[in-house]
Amino acid sequence: MHIVINREVPFPPKSGDILGIDRGIYNLATTSNGLKFSGRQAMHIRRRYAKLRQSLQAKGTKGAKRLLKQLSGKEQRWMRDLNHRISKAIIQSCKPGDVIVMEDLKHIRDRVRVAKKQRQIQHSWAFGQLGNFIEYKAAERGIAVASVDPRHTSQRCPVCGCVSRSNRHKHLFKCSSCGYTANADLNAAVNIRQVYLDTLAEGLPSTSLEASTAGG
Repeated sequence: MHIVINREVPFPPKSGDILGIDRGIYNLATTSNGLKFSGRQAMHIRRRYAKLRQSLQAKGTKGAKRLLKQLSGKEQRWMRDLNHRISKAIIQSCKPGDVIVMEDLKHIRDRVRVAKKQRQIQHSWAFGQLGNFIEYKAAERGIAVASVDPRHTSQRCPVCGCVSRSNRHKHLFKCSSCGYTANADLNAAVNIRQVYLDTLAEGLPSTSLEASTAGG
């Protein structure tokens, strides 16, 4: 059974906390309050399934095609369960009246360039699904969800404001101007939070604070 409920979440009071969330591959989600969900196990599972699919596709038999369909469903259910657990943990770290801020990743696969060996993983990643789970779980607790422009959130120094590609060194952020260092994903989450705060300070309209909830 699949039930869809539309619920408008009123804008929370300014006393609520603002939580920035960075979604990625090596860390599936990193929050500005310090939560980090590693993607290492998920990468291992995805690569194992990719090898199995490649082997079955090479066979091309009816039995292989049937097994391919079964594997696809199993992989999707595994990833769905993982995203449910991550989103639940994130929501439990918040309280009613808080605001969760994420990047708008609608066209992330078109914007981000990755190495050829990582392309399959990147194109099969469930960024949108995790975001949707966070949204409807947040709505159930009276927590608003907003999205911000993702440009430069991984390249900006939160201390001096320097924006440069050279600031990002794989999993480490090191500002080429002031020398500030931090975990790259945590730094991005902090910047996502700050982009939203800057939007409020400038009096600009915020992106969608209306959430849809779905359960089944």
